[in-house]
Amino acid sequence: MNKKIKIILISAVVLVIGGSLVWLAAEKKSFIPSSGQPDIKIGASSVFGQYLVDVAGRTLYLSTKDSPDSSMCENECLRMWPVFFAGETAIVADGLSEADFGIMKRPNGSLQTTFKKYPLYYYSNDTKIGDTLGHGVNIVWSVVDPKNDPATLGIIEKPVLERSPSATEPLLEPAKTIYTIIDVAPHGTPRDCWMIIDGKVYDASPTIKKGEYMWGPLIIEGCGKDATALFKRPPMGDGTVSFESSRTWLAASYIGDLR
Repeated sequence: MNKKIKIILISAVVLVIGGSLVWLAAEKKSFIPSSGQPDIKIGASSVFGQYLVDVAGRTLYLSTKDSPDSSMCENECLRMWPVFFAGETAIVADGLSEADFGIMKRPNGSLQTTFKKYPLYYYSNDTKIGDTLGHGVNIVWSVVDPKNDPATLGIIEKPVLERSPSATEPLLEPAKTIYTIIDVAPHGTPRDCWMIIDGKVYDASPTIKKGEYMWGPLIIEGCGKDATALFKRPPMGDGTVSFESSRTWLAASYIGDLR
């Protein structure tokens, strides 16, 4: 190969790799608080009022199954509910008390930030700033009201939302906890996939979109209808290879009951 061509090719490779490294560094930097920036802040919405968010504005959650300085979320659960850790010297925003936040050590030795001794998490299906999709999941996950004591929380229900879509927007159904087969049937595509399993209603759309599980494509045939029989077959049936992960998914994707 001509020496001049070799030099040009090597330069091109260096530029591509260098550009990738710069992009990765920029991506990583966006998740690291700048010096002096609060690691934990207060978000607000018309539905929940004030709730805790991280430095980037991503919603934080707690589980009513947890107890002070102890987490019930392990293994597959952590795929849907990643641990939040703000560092050993977290900075909190005005309006929050540093005394309310602490650090607990998980069984594997990793650290997790706590609020009033309760572990804090993210929800993996939240994809943009302001998303609060984890609230009410499995009636135990909640956004974190900085004025509330986590120990006093009971059943966590999804909020009833009312909205008036514009002429160019598709109609989004109000969130509710009781559905009928007629409610579920229109959600029959991979982009908008609800299904019924053992008398409960689940939204499979995020799982299909993100490709989180190897069995994800298999559930498309259950969109918009009763998929109970589908989940009793391999690889998701009792005693099969994906039984545990599919049941964790069910807990995280539950949106209501069937009337």
